[in-house]
Amino acid sequence: MDITAAFLNGNLDEEIYMKLPEGMKPDSVVKLQASIYGLKQGARQWLIKLHSILSLIGFECVKVEQACWTYGKDETRVIVPMHIDDMTITAKLLELVQWVKRELVKHVQIHDLGETKFILGVEVIRDRKRRTIGLTQRQYIEETLKMFGLKSCSPVATPLDPHYKFSMESTASPEEIALMSKVPFATLLGRWVNLCNWRRPDTQYACLLLAHAQKDPKPEHWKALKHLSRYLAGTCDMMLIYAPDPNATELFTPYLDSDYSGDSDSARLTSGMVMKMGTGAILWSSKLQPIVALSSTEAEYVAVCQAGQEAVWVRQFLEAVGYDMSAPTTMFVNNTSAVCVARNPEHQTRMKHIDVRWHWLRDCVEKKVFKIEHIGTDKMPADILTKALSRVKVETGRRMLGLARTFAELLD
Repeated sequence: MDITAAFLNGNLDEEIYMKLPEGMKPDSVVKLQASIYGLKQGARQWLIKLHSILSLIGFECVKVEQACWTYGKDETRVIVPMHIDDMTITAKLLELVQWVKRELVKHVQIHDLGETKFILGVEVIRDRKRRTIGLTQRQYIEETLKMFGLKSCSPVATPLDPHYKFSMESTASPEEIALMSKVPFATLLGRWVNLCNWRRPDTQYACLLLAHAQKDPKPEHWKALKHLSRYLAGTCDMMLIYAPDPNATELFTPYLDSDYSGDSDSARLTSGMVMKMGTGAILWSSKLQPIVALSSTEAEYVAVCQAGQEAVWVRQFLEAVGYDMSAPTTMFVNNTSAVCVARNPEHQTRMKHIDVRWHWLRDCVEKKVFKIEHIGTDKMPADILTKALSRVKVETGRRMLGLARTFAELLD
């Protein structure tokens, strides 16, 4: 659903005066009786108003996600997430969805858009027989390529050239600065960063490296950005597919990987994290950590600890919307030494220098919030988030993330 003129529904807590626009009475000032678009507190006042409406109906706000509300439990559970003025209603029974709509229309004007097929730039494709949902942003990719004159570019098979090494230390020459001032590096990169954060985890590492070059980009970085654009042009029809995984034993599963001293300039480690629910990734990140690890064990241990913070949030959110999260969550790492360090205070001589904050993970393991298990690199979906890979490994990584062109391609 879409809330009509959402910000106009907010109430004001302060006295606010506004000069009238040009063309009306000169030098006139009016006192606002309600919130309008353009106010700094407009979004906040709308959130407060919406919360009061949903609370009146009987909904409770999810404490760890202030833009999501729940009602009832089990078969009567209704989940309502909100993004500014776009709302979706999720329930097992259609009657409950209709009831929420009838209650909301008593308070605000709504535009019922029916079954979710397109929301926030994401196309939603369903196969109810397979109990499968696919999310794609093909239209966004094609619009971006057309916007920057890249629609007819030749596709490539990888987000980055696996043989190319980035360097941020050298300063661009005057000729390079003049050349780069004529290309829309930051604008195009911003479009792809938005895409990778939403639906394309396979491009996350490439966007990470290019974002670090944004302050002082050189022609080689522009070439790499065009390489990424060509990769997306050839894979614009990819969907992020969510379907039941017959091999899954838990509701969601985190996978962690790191590239020890992967940054060529600072030797800092790059960590990658993927959380999967069923066949598809629900949360992912690729991050250049602020420390230099002295071993691959330390690098993996730091990556697991940081991912554990995200996993705690996911557990709290799922528990708030009705799932039983009493059992520990298994986190998979492809380093046996890191598994041992997380479970027990081993390798003390080599690990005693680690900052105390990273040992929060060990405390969570002792409390049985997490279990840390080893997994082979060939089964690690986070590998694609830590380094530039070859074509074959990119295709394998995409499949493990849940990216495919059709449901049959991934599931059959």
